[in-house]
Amino acid sequence: SSDKESDIFSSLKVAIDEGLVNKEGSSYHFTHDQVQSVAYSLIPKDERDLLHLQIGTIILKNMPIHERGNIFFVAMNQLNRGKLVMEDDMKERVAELNLKAGREAISLSAFRNSASFFEAGISLLG
Repeated sequence: SSDKESDIFSSLKVAIDEGLVNKEGSSYHFTHDQVQSVAYSLIPKDERDLLHLQIGTIILKNMPIHERGNIFFVAMNQLNRGKLVMEDDMKERVAELNLKAGREAISLSAFRNSASFFEAGISLLG
């Protein structure tokens, strides 16, 4: 919803003004790993898996269909971190996406990443 987006951008503006987050182009990143770590620790542990699932879903939904590589891998990593709270009907689709991500990683000679995607896909089907 636009109210939620407005709240997010207001929060991002405060974080940027305080020097906690930088904006580069259309992306944002924490200024330091420790800032990211502290921010993550503020999220209640029982809400983290769902948050990862939501982030991965949002990235995939807004990513161009032909997009592959980094942003696709980020989306898949987020989805895989949310697998414990994933509905059963979504698991098969995410397993298929892990297969695609694994194949894409192989084409980029990212063999360790490809193995992680294949393992995640298999675990979703098991």
